[in-house]
Amino acid sequence: MTFYPMSPADRDTARKEMQTQLYASFAKQYPATAPLFTAIASARA
Repeated sequence: MTFYPMSPADRDTARKEMQTQLYASFAKQYPATAPLFTAIASARA
């Protein structure tokens, strides 16, 4: 696995996309995981 540097703006965009497209649908499908995504968002705030 190779990691490439991202600008802060690109990182914020990627995080927002993950939150709206992936995390929301995953939490809806698996409700027990919802607190995990809330905790991730709180830690990044």
